[in-house]
Amino acid sequence: MKKKISLSLSVILLVAMLAFSPWITESFAKTRAMTDFEKKWESTSDGCGFNCSGCGFLSSKKVIFGRNVELAFACGLSPTTNGEMEKTNGKFFVSFLGTVH
Repeated sequence: MKKKISLSLSVILLVAMLAFSPWITESFAKTRAMTDFEKKWESTSDGCGFNCSGCGFLSSKKVIFGRNVELAFACGLSPTTNGEMEKTNGKFFVSFLGTVH
Protein backbone atom coordinates (compact mmCIF):
# COMPACT_ATOMS: atom_id res chain seq x y z
CA MET A 1 0.00 0.00 0.00
CA LYS A 2 2.82 2.43 0.86
CA LYS A 3 4.49 1.64 -2.47
CA LYS A 4 1.32 2.58 -4.36
CA ILE A 5 1.03 5.87 -2.50
CA SER A 6 4.70 6.75 -2.99
CA LEU A 7 4.51 5.79 -6.69
CA SER A 8 1.37 7.91 -7.12
CA LEU A 9 3.00 10.87 -5.40
CA SER A 10 6.11 10.47 -7.55
CA VAL A 11 4.03 10.46 -10.73
CA ILE A 12 2.06 13.52 -9.60
CA LEU A 13 5.28 15.34 -8.72
CA LEU A 14 6.84 14.46 -12.10
CA VAL A 15 3.78 15.66 -14.04
CA ALA A 16 3.66 18.88 -12.00
CA MET A 17 7.36 19.50 -12.66
CA LEU A 18 6.94 18.91 -16.41
CA ALA A 19 3.89 21.19 -16.49
CA PHE A 20 5.78 23.98 -14.73
CA SER A 21 9.03 23.34 -16.69
CA PRO A 22 11.20 25.99 -15.00
CA TRP A 23 14.15 25.15 -17.29
CA ILE A 24 12.31 26.69 -20.27
CA THR A 25 13.27 30.31 -19.68
CA GLU A 26 12.33 33.20 -21.96
CA SER A 27 15.90 33.42 -23.22
CA PHE A 28 16.08 29.69 -23.99
CA ALA A 29 12.67 29.68 -25.73
CA LYS A 30 13.57 32.74 -27.82
CA THR A 31 16.86 31.21 -28.94
CA ARG A 32 15.31 27.80 -29.66
CA ALA A 33 12.39 29.25 -31.67
CA MET A 34 14.57 31.59 -33.75
CA THR A 35 17.25 28.96 -34.40
CA ASP A 36 14.68 26.34 -35.41
CA PHE A 37 12.89 28.81 -37.70
CA GLU A 38 16.11 29.86 -39.44
CA LYS A 39 17.24 26.25 -39.82
CA LYS A 40 13.99 25.32 -41.59
CA TRP A 41 14.43 28.13 -44.15
CA GLU A 42 18.23 28.13 -44.63
CA SER A 43 18.28 26.19 -47.92
CA THR A 44 15.39 28.11 -49.53
CA SER A 45 16.51 31.01 -51.72
CA ASP A 46 13.23 32.97 -51.50
CA GLY A 47 12.19 31.80 -48.05
CA CYS A 48 11.53 33.46 -44.71
CA GLY A 49 13.86 35.26 -42.34
CA PHE A 50 14.40 38.00 -39.77
CA ASN A 51 16.19 40.43 -42.12
CA CYS A 52 13.56 43.19 -42.08
CA SER A 53 12.61 46.21 -40.02
CA GLY A 54 10.93 45.17 -36.77
CA CYS A 55 11.50 41.47 -37.34
CA GLY A 56 12.70 39.01 -34.71
CA PHE A 57 11.54 38.20 -31.20
CA LEU A 58 8.34 39.96 -30.09
CA SER A 59 7.10 38.29 -26.92
CA SER A 60 7.04 35.17 -24.80
CA LYS A 61 4.44 33.77 -22.42
CA LYS A 62 4.78 30.93 -19.94
CA VAL A 63 2.12 28.25 -20.51
CA ILE A 64 1.56 24.75 -19.21
CA PHE A 65 4.26 22.32 -20.45
CA GLY A 66 6.38 25.05 -22.09
CA ARG A 67 6.33 28.57 -23.45
CA ASN A 68 4.61 30.37 -26.35
CA VAL A 69 6.92 32.60 -28.39
CA GLU A 70 5.82 35.21 -30.93
CA LEU A 71 8.22 36.09 -33.75
CA ALA A 72 7.96 38.61 -36.58
CA PHE A 73 9.48 37.52 -39.89
CA ALA A 74 9.29 38.26 -43.59
CA CYS A 75 8.75 35.77 -46.39
CA GLY A 76 9.47 36.09 -50.08
CA LEU A 77 9.12 39.13 -52.24
CA SER A 78 5.74 40.75 -52.79
CA PRO A 79 5.11 42.66 -56.04
CA THR A 80 2.81 45.07 -54.18
CA THR A 81 5.57 46.23 -51.80
CA ASN A 82 8.13 47.24 -54.47
CA GLY A 83 10.54 44.41 -53.73
CA GLU A 84 10.28 44.68 -49.93
CA MET A 85 9.56 41.55 -47.95
CA GLU A 86 6.13 41.39 -46.33
CA LYS A 87 6.29 41.15 -42.52
CA THR A 88 4.29 38.43 -40.75
CA ASN A 89 3.88 37.46 -37.10
CA GLY A 90 3.95 33.81 -36.09
CA LYS A 91 3.42 31.96 -32.84
CA PHE A 92 5.56 29.02 -31.83
CA PHE A 93 5.41 26.64 -28.87
CA VAL A 94 8.63 25.54 -27.17
CA SER A 95 7.80 22.38 -25.23
CA PHE A 96 9.28 21.19 -21.92
CA LEU A 97 11.56 18.97 -24.04
CA GLY A 98 12.92 21.99 -25.90
CA THR A 99 11.23 21.10 -29.19
CA VAL A 100 9.61 23.83 -31.30
CA HIS A 101 6.10 23.44 -32.71
